[in-house]
Amino acid sequence: MLVWDAVSDRDDVEFETVWQMLSEGRSILRPAHLIGSEPEPQISKVARERLADLSTRQNAGEPITDIDLKDAGSRFVPEELKSFPALTRLTLSGNQIKIVPGWTRELKGLQYLNLTNCGVESVPQPLGWLPALRELHLAENAITACPDDSGPYKVLETLTIGTPYVFGDNAVDVHSFTATVDLGTLPKLRIAAQQFGSHRVHYFPSDEFWNAPHLEYLDLSFQFDGSLPQNLWRASNLRVLSCALGGEHVVAAAETLAKLPKLALVNLNLFSKLTRKQFAVLVGALPNTYIRHETLGSQYGSNDYAERERAEKLLNEDKFEKAILKADKFLQTVDFRHCFKNAGHFEAILEIKTKAMKWLGIEETDAQRRKEMAQAGGTWAEQVLAIIPDATDHLWRWPLAKLALIRLQALMCRALHTWLCTDEGSLAVLESLNEVEADARNHYGPVPPFTQEEAKIMISQVRDLIQSSSRIKDTD
Repeated sequence: MLVWDAVSDRDDVEFETVWQMLSEGRSILRPAHLIGSEPEPQISKVARERLADLSTRQNAGEPITDIDLKDAGSRFVPEELKSFPALTRLTLSGNQIKIVPGWTRELKGLQYLNLTNCGVESVPQPLGWLPALRELHLAENAITACPDDSGPYKVLETLTIGTPYVFGDNAVDVHSFTATVDLGTLPKLRIAAQQFGSHRVHYFPSDEFWNAPHLEYLDLSFQFDGSLPQNLWRASNLRVLSCALGGEHVVAAAETLAKLPKLALVNLNLFSKLTRKQFAVLVGALPNTYIRHETLGSQYGSNDYAERERAEKLLNEDKFEKAILKADKFLQTVDFRHCFKNAGHFEAILEIKTKAMKWLGIEETDAQRRKEMAQAGGTWAEQVLAIIPDATDHLWRWPLAKLALIRLQALMCRALHTWLCTDEGSLAVLESLNEVEADARNHYGPVPPFTQEEAKIMISQVRDLIQSSSRIKDTD
């Protein structure tokens, strides 16, 4: 049997390490008396180096509030974390630590903990007793149980749990546990995502897992072996729901969703199978809700897809006016709030036209022409903003991030219009851009870095124009 250093967290042979050890004349075989034993609790070299650097910075007077040990190759939660008293954010994702030790209850100031893909099989008992924990990520772990004394989670606002990447004998147990997490036991919960791909779930009429008065965002990323849970209406503050629906249950689902007075957005994910007629049932039941269907109509090879491709090509070639005309052709028969088209195509066209309107306002050099472009862009921006729920913290989540970016593009069109077509001074417009940027920065944590970078560039382009243009109308 190989020594621990020659075996990965998933019990795969680390061939590079084996070769290095052999070349150095070291044995790769575990001594007989250690066969069957657990590895010594020591952290990986990568984690040790990261913590050493943070410790140096802390000794120099810098308070360390955020520690990222993602994919550090560690099998244990480093006890050195206790030496960072200002710690509020901790990322351990990608390390097969499997067990969260009891001493983590001493991390009294911890507000954010990411244990995604950490080999955890039970909800770690100490976490519920952390008095400041507001965000907990347990996704991509094959969790099947929660200890009876798991703690009250008094201030927890965000929870992700479940995994689509589990197979074998315990797959049903993992999925069943994920589907039956009682969200009502978490008194401050606002955002919940229960993930496990295409597994089918059956809820009974008596199930009441959603009596969570503060719940605003719920992602049920699985198929129902029946209709939506009847008692979902108990989540009376719910604003955003992502789920899968089958056409045979759409009438019952519409009745349930109509009981949610604040529901602003419904995302029907890739596992949904609705005809346009069945989709119309939902539209009729939810007239004030933005409903996006990811698979309504074919995604590739359709005429809509071809139109989208052509409009995108024109935009990329900086042919902005032609891109707008192509987008208008697509949109001329579309009800913006209840679009009976593939959501990906519709939202891509919205983004293309909004980008083109923005760039016309930025790049036009003739003052009168630029003003006209800004006026048209402002009008279009208000039309777009009217259909997108103003819920920034919920839009910055996959797969809704496209809506968040469209909203930002529209806000940039509005800023250009305000600057060029109203009496507000440049300083006031710049201040509004700063507010938009701060709002986005506070909420776009769940999306990838490249999406965050796109948002930053989008805002800076308009800000730089206003700051540097010789035509700034500063009336302050």
